[in-house]
Amino acid sequence: MRPDASISVYSKDISKDYQLEWGTLKENIRYCNDNEDCANKALEITFTPKKYPSPTIEKDLDALRFMQKLAKSTWSNMKKQYKEYRKEKN
Repeated sequence: MRPDASISVYSKDISKDYQLEWGTLKENIRYCNDNEDCANKALEITFTPKKYPSPTIEKDLDALRFMQKLAKSTWSNMKKQYKEYRKEKN
């Protein structure tokens, strides 16, 4: 077992692989930082499928895409409502 000081985490954004906005989906890879080969492999390895995602992942991604659209829509509506509110107050 390695001490915690010998373990690092490589975090990478994988949103684009699933047609999501940047920063939506990240993958963290833990690796041994005292071994150059291990550190290099951490940059290449992934545990998420890039092609042919499972139905469960696809379902979750559809839900995530829907939530992104809803958040944008809600924010847009909130801005409109605020502008209307400001007009009424002036």
